[in-house]
Amino acid sequence: MSTSSELDRWPTYAKHEVLPVPSDPEGHVASVTAIAFSRRGDFIAIASVRHTTQGDNGLIQVYAMDDVLSIKRAVNIPAHPTALVWYKSVLIIGDRTGDVTLIDCDYLEPEAEHNQENWAGGEIRALAVADNYVALGTPAWVQIAKLRARSWYRAGAWYDRRVVQFPSSAASALRVEQHSPVALDFTSDCSILVVTYERDGIVGSSALSPRASVLAATNLSGGIDMYTLDGQNPKHDRTLPLKRTGVNRAIPIVFIHDGAGILVGSTHGVARVLTSRGNLMQYFAVDAEQNLVQEVAYAVSGERHYMAFGTADSSGANVVAIYRSHETSLRITGRKIKETVISALSIMTVLFLLLVVFLGTLSLWRWYSGDGGRDTWVPMISVQSRDGGVLAQDIPSLDDYLVMGLAKGDHILDEAMAFVDGFDPDAQFGESESQGPWSSAVASMLRTVNV
Repeated sequence: MSTSSELDRWPTYAKHEVLPVPSDPEGHVASVTAIAFSRRGDFIAIASVRHTTQGDNGLIQVYAMDDVLSIKRAVNIPAHPTALVWYKSVLIIGDRTGDVTLIDCDYLEPEAEHNQENWAGGEIRALAVADNYVALGTPAWVQIAKLRARSWYRAGAWYDRRVVQFPSSAASALRVEQHSPVALDFTSDCSILVVTYERDGIVGSSALSPRASVLAATNLSGGIDMYTLDGQNPKHDRTLPLKRTGVNRAIPIVFIHDGAGILVGSTHGVARVLTSRGNLMQYFAVDAEQNLVQEVAYAVSGERHYMAFGTADSSGANVVAIYRSHETSLRITGRKIKETVISALSIMTVLFLLLVVFLGTLSLWRWYSGDGGRDTWVPMISVQSRDGGVLAQDIPSLDDYLVMGLAKGDHILDEAMAFVDGFDPDAQFGESESQGPWSSAVASMLRTVNV
Protein backbone atom coordinates (compact mmCIF):
# COMPACT_ATOMS: atom_id res chain seq x y z
CA MET A 1 0.00 0.00 0.00
CA SER A 2 1.09 3.57 -0.55
CA THR A 3 1.98 5.90 2.30
CA SER A 4 -0.24 8.74 3.49
CA SER A 5 2.14 11.30 2.00
CA GLU A 6 1.85 9.65 -1.43
CA LEU A 7 -1.94 9.63 -1.19
CA ASP A 8 -2.03 13.29 -0.19
CA ARG A 9 0.25 14.36 -3.02
CA TRP A 10 -2.18 13.50 -5.83
CA PRO A 11 -5.96 13.80 -6.10
CA THR A 12 -8.38 11.04 -5.31
CA TYR A 13 -11.21 10.20 -7.67
CA ALA A 14 -14.91 9.42 -7.45
CA LYS A 15 -17.31 8.12 -10.08
CA HIS A 16 -18.61 11.03 -12.14
CA GLU A 17 -20.69 9.46 -14.92
CA VAL A 18 -21.44 6.10 -16.53
CA LEU A 19 -21.98 6.11 -20.29
CA PRO A 20 -23.81 3.05 -21.64
CA VAL A 21 -22.60 1.45 -24.84
CA PRO A 22 -25.83 0.66 -26.71
CA SER A 23 -26.57 -2.65 -28.36
CA ASP A 24 -28.12 -2.72 -31.82
CA PRO A 25 -31.88 -3.21 -32.39
CA GLU A 26 -31.37 -6.96 -32.80
CA GLY A 27 -29.86 -7.15 -29.33
CA HIS A 28 -26.23 -7.73 -30.30
CA VAL A 29 -24.01 -6.79 -27.35
CA ALA A 30 -21.60 -3.93 -27.88
CA SER A 31 -18.06 -4.08 -26.43
CA VAL A 32 -15.77 -1.11 -25.85
CA THR A 33 -12.68 -1.35 -28.06
CA ALA A 34 -10.97 2.05 -27.62
CA ILE A 35 -11.18 5.26 -25.57
CA ALA A 36 -9.31 8.52 -26.16
CA PHE A 37 -9.44 11.98 -24.59
CA SER A 38 -8.60 14.95 -26.78
CA ARG A 39 -5.34 16.74 -26.02
CA ARG A 40 -7.10 19.54 -24.09
CA GLY A 41 -9.38 17.08 -22.37
CA ASP A 42 -12.52 18.78 -23.70
CA PHE A 43 -13.75 15.71 -25.66
CA ILE A 44 -13.79 11.98 -25.11
CA ALA A 45 -14.18 9.49 -27.98
CA ILE A 46 -15.50 5.97 -27.44
CA ALA A 47 -15.25 3.18 -29.99
CA SER A 48 -17.39 0.06 -29.71
CA VAL A 49 -18.30 -2.94 -31.86
CA ARG A 50 -21.28 -5.24 -32.30
CA HIS A 51 -20.67 -8.68 -33.80
CA THR A 52 -23.50 -9.83 -36.06
CA THR A 53 -24.02 -12.60 -38.57
CA GLN A 54 -23.53 -10.05 -41.36
CA GLY A 55 -20.23 -8.79 -39.95
CA ASP A 56 -18.89 -6.26 -37.46
CA ASN A 57 -20.60 -2.92 -36.93
CA GLY A 58 -18.56 -0.19 -35.31
CA LEU A 59 -19.86 2.90 -33.53
CA ILE A 60 -17.86 6.02 -32.70
CA GLN A 61 -19.33 8.36 -30.08
CA VAL A 62 -17.82 11.73 -29.18
CA TYR A 63 -18.89 13.47 -25.95
CA ALA A 64 -18.13 17.00 -24.81
CA MET A 65 -16.57 17.00 -21.34
CA ASP A 66 -19.07 19.44 -19.85
CA ASP A 67 -21.16 18.97 -16.71
CA VAL A 68 -23.72 16.79 -18.49
CA LEU A 69 -21.36 15.02 -20.95
CA SER A 70 -23.44 15.97 -23.96
CA ILE A 71 -22.92 13.87 -27.08
CA LYS A 72 -21.22 15.72 -29.91
CA ARG A 73 -21.00 13.15 -32.70
CA ALA A 74 -22.06 9.58 -33.43
CA VAL A 75 -20.64 7.84 -36.50
CA ASN A 76 -21.17 4.26 -37.71
CA ILE A 77 -18.37 2.43 -39.51
CA PRO A 78 -18.73 -1.00 -41.16
CA ALA A 79 -15.80 -2.56 -39.31
CA HIS A 80 -14.34 -3.38 -35.91
CA PRO A 81 -12.60 -0.19 -34.62
CA THR A 82 -9.31 -0.97 -32.92
CA ALA A 83 -7.51 2.30 -32.16
CA LEU A 84 -8.28 5.98 -31.56
CA VAL A 85 -6.07 9.06 -31.36
CA TRP A 86 -6.67 12.82 -31.58
CA TYR A 87 -4.90 15.34 -33.78
CA LYS A 88 -6.22 18.75 -32.71
CA SER A 89 -9.99 18.53 -33.40
CA VAL A 90 -9.58 15.58 -35.77
CA LEU A 91 -10.33 12.09 -34.48
CA ILE A 92 -8.29 9.35 -36.20
CA ILE A 93 -9.83 5.86 -36.18
CA GLY A 94 -8.14 2.62 -37.16
CA ASP A 95 -9.98 -0.66 -37.69
CA ARG A 96 -9.39 -4.35 -38.39
CA THR A 97 -9.74 -4.03 -42.14
CA GLY A 98 -6.81 -1.60 -42.35
CA ASP A 99 -8.99 1.47 -42.92
CA VAL A 100 -8.11 4.78 -41.31
CA THR A 101 -11.03 7.22 -40.90
CA LEU A 102 -10.76 10.92 -40.08
CA ILE A 103 -13.58 12.84 -38.36
CA ASP A 104 -13.29 16.59 -37.82
CA CYS A 105 -15.34 17.40 -34.73
CA ASP A 106 -15.31 21.14 -35.46
CA TYR A 107 -17.61 20.61 -38.42
CA LEU A 108 -20.98 18.92 -38.83
CA GLU A 109 -20.58 17.76 -42.41
CA PRO A 110 -22.41 14.59 -43.49
CA GLU A 111 -20.83 11.27 -42.62
CA ALA A 112 -20.07 10.58 -46.29
CA GLU A 113 -17.60 13.45 -46.35
CA HIS A 114 -15.35 11.88 -43.70
CA ASN A 115 -11.98 10.91 -45.09
CA GLN A 116 -11.37 7.16 -45.19
CA GLU A 117 -8.48 5.26 -46.69
CA ASN A 118 -7.20 1.72 -46.55
CA TRP A 119 -3.47 1.41 -45.83
CA ALA A 120 -3.17 -2.19 -47.09
CA GLY A 121 -1.25 -3.45 -44.10
CA GLY A 122 -3.95 -5.35 -42.29
CA GLU A 123 -5.44 -4.46 -38.90
CA ILE A 124 -4.49 -1.07 -37.48
CA ARG A 125 -3.24 -2.15 -34.08
CA ALA A 126 -1.73 1.09 -32.79
CA LEU A 127 -1.75 4.83 -33.48
CA ALA A 128 0.38 7.70 -32.15
CA VAL A 129 0.46 11.46 -32.84
CA ALA A 130 3.05 14.18 -32.30
CA ASP A 131 2.73 17.57 -33.98
CA ASN A 132 1.41 16.65 -37.44
CA TYR A 133 3.18 13.28 -37.49
CA VAL A 134 1.01 10.18 -37.23
CA ALA A 135 2.44 6.69 -36.68
CA LEU A 136 0.44 3.61 -37.63
CA GLY A 137 1.22 0.05 -36.63
CA THR A 138 -0.02 -3.01 -38.54
CA PRO A 139 1.12 -6.66 -38.57
CA ALA A 140 3.04 -5.87 -41.77
CA TRP A 141 4.87 -2.67 -40.83
CA VAL A 142 5.09 0.57 -38.84
CA GLN A 143 4.60 3.67 -40.96
CA ILE A 144 4.93 7.40 -40.26
CA ALA A 145 3.04 10.01 -42.27
CA LYS A 146 2.18 13.68 -42.06
CA LEU A 147 -1.40 14.91 -41.81
CA ARG A 148 -2.87 18.02 -43.38
CA ALA A 149 -5.27 19.77 -41.05
CA ARG A 150 -8.77 20.41 -42.47
CA SER A 151 -7.67 20.06 -46.08
CA TRP A 152 -8.74 16.61 -47.22
CA TYR A 153 -11.79 17.99 -48.98
CA ARG A 154 -9.39 19.76 -51.38
CA ALA A 155 -6.45 17.34 -51.44
CA GLY A 156 -5.21 14.13 -49.86
CA ALA A 157 -5.09 14.15 -46.07
CA TRP A 158 -1.82 12.19 -45.88
CA TYR A 159 1.59 12.96 -47.33
CA ASP A 160 5.28 12.19 -46.86
CA ARG A 161 4.68 8.56 -45.91
CA ARG A 162 7.64 6.51 -44.71
CA VAL A 163 7.98 2.94 -43.51
CA VAL A 164 10.05 2.82 -40.31
CA GLN A 165 13.46 1.26 -40.85
CA PHE A 166 15.08 -0.36 -37.84
CA PRO A 167 18.82 -1.05 -37.47
CA SER A 168 19.73 -4.43 -38.95
CA SER A 169 21.20 -5.66 -35.66
CA ALA A 170 18.03 -4.85 -33.77
CA ALA A 171 15.84 -6.38 -36.47
CA SER A 172 17.82 -9.63 -36.46
CA ALA A 173 17.93 -9.80 -32.67
CA LEU A 174 14.20 -9.25 -32.17
CA ARG A 175 12.98 -10.67 -35.47
CA VAL A 176 10.49 -7.80 -35.53
CA GLU A 177 9.30 -8.80 -38.98
CA GLN A 178 7.70 -11.86 -37.36
CA HIS A 179 5.84 -9.98 -34.66
CA SER A 180 3.13 -7.39 -34.62
CA PRO A 181 3.44 -3.95 -32.94
CA VAL A 182 1.01 -3.45 -30.04
CA ALA A 183 1.86 0.11 -29.00
CA LEU A 184 3.45 3.26 -30.43
CA ASP A 185 4.67 6.34 -28.57
CA PHE A 186 6.44 9.49 -29.74
CA THR A 187 8.74 11.36 -27.40
CA SER A 188 7.69 14.93 -26.65
CA ASP A 189 10.16 16.43 -29.14
CA CYS A 190 9.12 13.99 -31.93
CA SER A 191 12.71 12.80 -32.27
CA ILE A 192 12.06 9.19 -31.24
CA LEU A 193 9.26 6.72 -31.94
CA VAL A 194 9.09 3.89 -29.38
CA VAL A 195 7.54 0.69 -30.77
CA THR A 196 6.47 -2.20 -28.55
CA TYR A 197 6.15 -5.57 -30.26
CA GLU A 198 4.28 -8.64 -29.18
CA ARG A 199 6.77 -11.42 -28.74
CA ASP A 200 5.61 -14.96 -28.04
CA GLY A 201 2.35 -13.59 -26.66
CA ILE A 202 3.99 -11.84 -23.71
CA VAL A 203 3.46 -8.12 -24.25
CA GLY A 204 -0.15 -7.03 -24.07
CA SER A 205 0.23 -3.26 -24.09
CA SER A 206 2.71 -0.60 -23.06
CA ALA A 207 2.99 3.06 -22.10
CA LEU A 208 5.80 5.60 -22.32
CA SER A 209 6.34 8.03 -19.44
CA PRO A 210 5.95 11.77 -20.22
CA ARG A 211 9.71 12.32 -19.99
CA ALA A 212 10.36 9.28 -22.21
CA SER A 213 12.64 7.75 -19.58
CA VAL A 214 10.56 4.71 -18.59
CA LEU A 215 8.54 2.20 -20.59
CA ALA A 216 5.93 0.13 -18.74
CA ALA A 217 4.61 -3.01 -20.41
CA THR A 218 1.93 -5.40 -19.20
CA ASN A 219 2.50 -9.06 -19.95
CA LEU A 220 0.41 -12.18 -19.73
CA SER A 221 2.31 -13.69 -16.82
CA GLY A 222 0.84 -11.33 -14.26
CA GLY A 223 3.21 -8.40 -13.92
CA ILE A 224 4.25 -5.00 -15.26
CA ASP A 225 7.73 -4.89 -16.74
CA MET A 226 9.51 -1.56 -16.24
CA TYR A 227 12.25 -0.62 -18.72
CA THR A 228 14.69 2.26 -18.39
CA LEU A 229 15.28 3.99 -21.71
CA ASP A 230 18.76 5.40 -22.09
CA GLY A 231 19.48 6.30 -25.70
CA GLN A 232 20.05 3.16 -27.74
CA ASN A 233 20.48 0.93 -24.67
CA PRO A 234 17.14 0.23 -22.98
CA LYS A 235 17.29 -2.22 -20.10
CA HIS A 236 14.83 -4.11 -17.93
CA ASP A 237 14.74 -2.44 -14.52
CA ARG A 238 12.17 -4.35 -12.49
CA THR A 239 8.83 -6.15 -12.63
CA LEU A 240 5.91 -4.89 -10.57
CA PRO A 241 3.76 -7.76 -9.29
CA LEU A 242 0.14 -7.59 -10.40
CA LYS A 243 -2.54 -10.01 -9.31
CA ARG A 244 -4.34 -11.51 -12.29
CA THR A 245 -7.59 -13.47 -12.30
CA GLY A 246 -10.16 -14.25 -14.95
CA VAL A 247 -9.34 -14.76 -18.60
CA ASN A 248 -5.78 -14.49 -19.86
CA ARG A 249 -6.11 -11.33 -21.91
CA ALA A 250 -4.01 -8.25 -22.52
CA ILE A 251 -4.82 -5.36 -20.19
CA PRO A 252 -4.31 -1.63 -20.85
CA ILE A 253 -1.85 0.67 -19.12
CA VAL A 254 -1.16 4.41 -19.17
CA PHE A 255 1.01 6.87 -17.21
CA ILE A 256 -0.82 9.56 -15.20
CA HIS A 257 0.04 12.46 -12.87
CA ASP A 258 3.05 13.60 -14.92
CA GLY A 259 4.54 10.11 -14.82
CA ALA A 260 4.34 9.61 -11.05
CA GLY A 261 1.45 7.13 -11.33
CA ILE A 262 0.40 4.22 -13.54
CA LEU A 263 -3.22 3.49 -14.39
CA VAL A 264 -3.81 -0.16 -15.27
CA GLY A 265 -6.89 -2.19 -16.14
CA SER A 266 -7.62 -5.83 -15.32
CA THR A 267 -9.42 -8.99 -16.38
CA HIS A 268 -11.71 -9.04 -13.34
CA GLY A 269 -13.61 -5.75 -13.30
CA VAL A 270 -11.22 -3.48 -11.40
CA ALA A 271 -8.70 -0.75 -12.21
CA ARG A 272 -5.79 0.41 -10.13
CA VAL A 273 -3.52 3.41 -9.79
CA LEU A 274 0.03 2.43 -8.83
CA THR A 275 3.13 4.42 -8.05
CA SER A 276 6.20 3.89 -10.19
CA ARG A 277 7.46 1.54 -7.44
CA GLY A 278 4.31 -0.56 -7.47
CA ASN A 279 2.54 0.83 -4.40
CA LEU A 280 -1.26 0.93 -4.66
CA MET A 281 -2.56 4.51 -4.66
CA GLN A 282 -6.24 3.91 -5.47
CA TYR A 283 -8.50 1.01 -6.35
CA PHE A 284 -11.62 1.23 -8.54
CA ALA A 285 -14.37 -1.39 -8.68
CA VAL A 286 -15.42 -0.59 -12.24
CA ASP A 287 -17.70 -3.54 -12.97
CA ALA A 288 -19.57 -5.58 -10.37
CA GLU A 289 -19.85 -8.43 -12.90
CA GLN A 290 -16.05 -8.83 -12.88
CA ASN A 291 -15.77 -8.05 -16.57
CA LEU A 292 -12.66 -7.26 -18.55
CA VAL A 293 -11.59 -3.63 -18.17
CA GLN A 294 -10.37 -3.46 -21.76
CA GLU A 295 -9.63 0.25 -22.15
CA VAL A 296 -8.35 3.04 -19.89
CA ALA A 297 -7.68 6.74 -20.55
CA TYR A 298 -6.57 9.80 -18.58
CA ALA A 299 -6.75 13.55 -19.17
CA VAL A 300 -6.68 16.93 -17.44
CA SER A 301 -9.49 19.29 -18.42
CA GLY A 302 -9.47 22.73 -16.86
CA GLU A 303 -9.08 22.26 -13.12
CA ARG A 304 -10.12 18.60 -13.09
CA HIS A 305 -8.40 15.27 -13.67
CA TYR A 306 -10.40 12.56 -15.43
CA MET A 307 -10.08 8.80 -15.84
CA ALA A 308 -12.18 6.61 -18.10
CA PHE A 309 -12.60 2.84 -18.05
CA GLY A 310 -14.31 0.74 -20.74
CA THR A 311 -15.52 -2.83 -20.25
CA ALA A 312 -15.76 -5.62 -22.79
CA ASP A 313 -18.06 -8.43 -21.71
CA SER A 314 -19.39 -10.56 -24.52
CA SER A 315 -22.49 -11.64 -22.58
CA GLY A 316 -23.65 -8.48 -20.79
CA ALA A 317 -24.11 -4.76 -21.06
CA ASN A 318 -20.88 -2.76 -21.27
CA VAL A 319 -20.23 0.79 -20.13
CA VAL A 320 -17.63 3.53 -20.01
CA ALA A 321 -17.20 4.72 -16.42
CA ILE A 322 -15.73 8.20 -15.98
CA TYR A 323 -14.12 9.20 -12.71
CA ARG A 324 -13.32 12.78 -11.73
CA SER A 325 -10.84 14.13 -9.19
CA HIS A 326 -12.11 15.54 -5.89
CA GLU A 327 -9.51 18.25 -5.71
CA THR A 328 -8.92 20.85 -8.41
CA SER A 329 -5.60 21.19 -10.21
CA LEU A 330 -5.31 24.75 -8.86
CA ARG A 331 -5.29 23.52 -5.27
CA ILE A 332 -2.88 20.74 -6.16
CA THR A 333 -0.53 23.28 -7.74
CA GLY A 334 -0.83 25.54 -4.68
CA ARG A 335 0.05 22.67 -2.38
CA LYS A 336 3.02 21.73 -4.55
CA ILE A 337 4.27 25.32 -4.46
CA LYS A 338 3.88 25.38 -0.69
CA GLU A 339 5.79 22.13 -0.35
CA THR A 340 8.52 23.47 -2.64
CA VAL A 341 8.87 26.68 -0.61
CA ILE A 342 9.03 24.76 2.68
CA SER A 343 11.65 22.43 1.23
CA ALA A 344 13.70 25.38 -0.04
CA LEU A 345 13.54 27.10 3.37
CA SER A 346 14.59 23.89 5.09
CA ILE A 347 17.56 23.52 2.74
CA MET A 348 18.57 27.15 3.30
CA THR A 349 18.35 26.66 7.08
CA VAL A 350 20.55 23.58 6.93
CA LEU A 351 23.08 25.39 4.74
CA PHE A 352 23.13 28.34 7.16
CA LEU A 353 23.74 26.07 10.13
CA LEU A 354 26.51 24.30 8.24
CA LEU A 355 28.08 27.69 7.48
CA VAL A 356 27.93 28.70 11.16
CA VAL A 357 29.53 25.42 12.22
CA PHE A 358 32.21 25.81 9.54
CA LEU A 359 33.08 29.38 10.57
CA GLY A 360 33.08 28.43 14.25
CA THR A 361 35.38 25.51 13.59
CA LEU A 362 37.66 27.70 11.50
CA SER A 363 37.89 30.27 14.31
CA LEU A 364 38.76 27.62 16.87
CA TRP A 365 41.37 26.17 14.56
CA ARG A 366 42.97 29.56 14.04
CA TRP A 367 42.93 30.21 17.79
CA TYR A 368 44.60 26.95 18.72
CA SER A 369 47.06 27.17 15.84
CA GLY A 370 48.38 30.51 17.11
CA ASP A 371 46.61 33.05 14.93
CA GLY A 372 44.39 34.09 17.84
CA GLY A 373 47.37 35.21 19.96
CA ARG A 374 48.70 37.83 17.59
CA ASP A 375 48.52 41.51 18.36
CA THR A 376 45.36 43.25 17.27
CA TRP A 377 45.27 46.90 16.26
CA VAL A 378 42.02 48.67 17.12
CA PRO A 379 41.09 52.08 15.66
CA MET A 380 40.72 54.65 18.44
CA ILE A 381 39.51 58.20 19.01
CA SER A 382 41.84 61.11 18.48
CA VAL A 383 41.75 64.12 20.87
CA GLN A 384 43.76 67.20 20.04
CA SER A 385 44.62 70.30 22.02
CA ARG A 386 42.26 73.27 22.22
CA ASP A 387 44.57 75.19 19.99
CA GLY A 388 44.25 72.45 17.35
CA GLY A 389 40.55 73.15 17.04
CA VAL A 390 39.32 69.54 17.00
CA LEU A 391 38.36 68.05 20.37
CA ALA A 392 37.10 64.62 19.35
CA GLN A 393 36.32 62.41 16.36
CA ASP A 394 33.75 59.66 15.93
CA ILE A 395 34.67 56.20 17.12
CA PRO A 396 34.90 54.25 13.86
CA SER A 397 34.33 50.65 14.93
CA LEU A 398 33.79 50.18 18.64
CA ASP A 399 30.28 51.66 18.79
CA ASP A 400 29.88 53.86 21.91
CA TYR A 401 32.69 53.01 24.30
CA LEU A 402 36.46 53.12 24.06
CA VAL A 403 39.13 52.72 26.68
CA MET A 404 42.28 54.68 26.19
CA GLY A 405 45.18 56.23 28.01
CA LEU A 406 45.54 60.01 28.16
CA ALA A 407 48.74 62.06 28.13
CA LYS A 408 49.12 65.47 29.89
CA GLY A 409 52.29 67.21 29.02
CA ASP A 410 55.11 64.77 29.38
CA HIS A 411 53.32 62.55 31.91
CA ILE A 412 51.22 59.48 31.17
CA LEU A 413 48.08 59.19 33.28
CA ASP A 414 47.74 55.64 34.57
CA GLU A 415 43.94 55.71 34.81
CA ALA A 416 41.80 54.63 31.87
CA MET A 417 38.93 56.82 30.75
CA ALA A 418 35.78 55.89 28.82
CA PHE A 419 34.73 58.30 26.10
CA VAL A 420 31.34 58.21 24.48
CA ASP A 421 29.86 59.84 21.43
CA GLY A 422 29.51 63.54 21.97
CA PHE A 423 32.50 63.63 24.32
CA ASP A 424 33.08 67.08 25.82
CA PRO A 425 36.53 67.36 27.38
CA ASP A 426 35.53 70.56 29.23
CA ALA A 427 32.64 68.81 30.90
CA GLN A 428 34.67 65.71 31.77
CA PHE A 429 37.98 67.21 32.85
CA GLY A 430 37.47 70.99 33.01
CA GLU A 431 40.35 73.48 33.18
CA SER A 432 42.57 73.85 36.18
CA GLU A 433 44.89 76.73 36.77
CA SER A 434 47.29 74.36 38.43
CA GLN A 435 47.17 71.84 35.66
CA GLY A 436 46.73 74.08 32.62
CA PRO A 437 44.89 73.13 29.41
CA TRP A 438 45.01 69.62 27.98
CA SER A 439 47.76 69.54 25.44
CA SER A 440 47.25 66.27 23.64
CA ALA A 441 45.74 62.83 23.74
CA VAL A 442 46.96 59.49 22.57
CA ALA A 443 47.44 58.69 18.91
CA SER A 444 44.66 57.22 16.84
CA MET A 445 45.66 53.55 17.23
CA LEU A 446 45.93 51.54 20.45
CA ARG A 447 47.58 48.18 20.44
CA THR A 448 45.85 45.54 22.53
CA VAL A 449 47.68 42.35 23.37
CA ASN A 450 45.86 39.12 24.17
CA VAL A 451 47.02 37.65 27.46
